[in-house]
Amino acid sequence: MVESGHRAEIRPVDFTSRRHPDLPVEAVTRSELLARFDPGHFARPERVSFAALLLVRDGSGRHDVDFETIPLRPGRVVEVRPGQVHRWHMEDGCDAVAVLSRSPLPTSGEWFPGDAAHRDLDATSAVTAWALVDALLVEQERFIPDTASERLMMALLEALTALARRASPNAQEAPRPAAYRAFRAALERDPGASHTVRGHVAGLPYSERTVNRACVRATGRSAKALLTDRIALEAKRLLAHTDDPAATVASRLGFGEPSNFHKFFVRATGGTPASFRRRSRP
Repeated sequence: MVESGHRAEIRPVDFTSRRHPDLPVEAVTRSELLARFDPGHFARPERVSFAALLLVRDGSGRHDVDFETIPLRPGRVVEVRPGQVHRWHMEDGCDAVAVLSRSPLPTSGEWFPGDAAHRDLDATSAVTAWALVDALLVEQERFIPDTASERLMMALLEALTALARRASPNAQEAPRPAAYRAFRAALERDPGASHTVRGHVAGLPYSERTVNRACVRATGRSAKALLTDRIALEAKRLLAHTDDPAATVASRLGFGEPSNFHKFFVRATGGTPASFRRRSRP
């Protein structure tokens, strides 16, 4: 991980291996992370542009993903996707390894905000997972920038994410309605492009009514409620990982007046933007 030192839509924390600049995947132990960075680095939330799997071998602790605190325990896998805000709790006594990937994780399955960011491996899968992690730790030390080495590293990562996907609570569920998936994908592309469901449905091959029914069927919540949640989440991400004034955050999210953003945030979260920023950045 490396910070580029400027303010951007995604906090400038990119994947750059210290072992080799062309390494596509890197497994980093907790002790190595602590050696790489000052302890203060981990106190502030960061929004990364790479994908990561955090696997817990032993002990207990916590990890925050999109402002949800996930308890860590042996066999638990936490996935951080590009664009999410996460925060380390390195003071906890947890033996874990972070597997970082330059590109999106293969076979990780369809995911939208609100879906679980963690899953628990059974005992047999955990043994296999740690064998794959150990193989990654070995292969990254003898990595050379050729096709065979890159394919080997990606194959190990793909096997690891397949194990995690199989343990997902959603793995056995029926596919979610296509209209729901299309609407959520539109929200992910630009949450603040419109503050109405109609605005995000425009261009989709579904009516607003069809999308709303699909959202209720998939989640039990209306399309408008999901839109409100998604804009509020993006506001939280920006407040947590940038130093932009609330007025700038409001503008990025399509609010013409900062006062309108303030009212929206209070309604959606129960607190003000300023109080959220203080809580999220100890």
